[in-house]
Amino acid sequence: MTHLAINKESGTVVMVYTDQSGDMTASALTTALLTDGQKISTARTPISDQIVPLIAMLGGFTILALVMGLYTTSRAASASSRMAVVCRVATLLACLMAAAANGPWTYMPTWILAVATPPGMYGIVRGITLWPELPTLPRRRAWLGWTQVGLTVVFVVVCLVVAWPKA
Repeated sequence: MTHLAINKESGTVVMVYTDQSGDMTASALTTALLTDGQKISTARTPISDQIVPLIAMLGGFTILALVMGLYTTSRAASASSRMAVVCRVATLLACLMAAAANGPWTYMPTWILAVATPPGMYGIVRGITLWPELPTLPRRRAWLGWTQVGLTVVFVVVCLVVAWPKA
C-alpha cells in the first residue's frame, strides 16, 4: 500500500510504502513527515471497524496467556505428571504464539505481551526441573490426563488456525 501526501503551500511531497493494506500507521507517518513533525500529536491512527475484532482477539489471547502463565506457575510445584506439564506448556506457548502473530500492534503496546510472558516461563522452568521426578501419566484418574491432552490438542489447533494466516 502506498500513501502519498502533497502540501501545495510548502511545495513538499511525502510518499510512504508499506507491505500491509490494513496498517494505518503509514498514513499517520505520512502526515507527520509532511508537516515536519508539527502534527505528530494530532496524527493518530484511526480505528476502523475491521480492526476492532483484531484488537479484541489480541487482548483475549494476551489475557489468556497471562492467566495460563499464572496457572502454570501456581501448579508448577505440584505437577501430577509429565503429561500435565507438557499440556500446560503447549497451551501457554500456543496462547503466546497466537497473541504475537495476531495483533494489530499499531494499536496496543508490545510490552503487554512481555508482561504476560514471565509467569508462564517460570512455570515452564519449574516443570523442567521437576521432570525427572514426575511419572509419565497421572497416578490416579489417568482418563482425566488423556482428556486434558485432547483439549490441549484442540486448543493448539485453534490457535494455529488463528495465527497461521498472519505468521
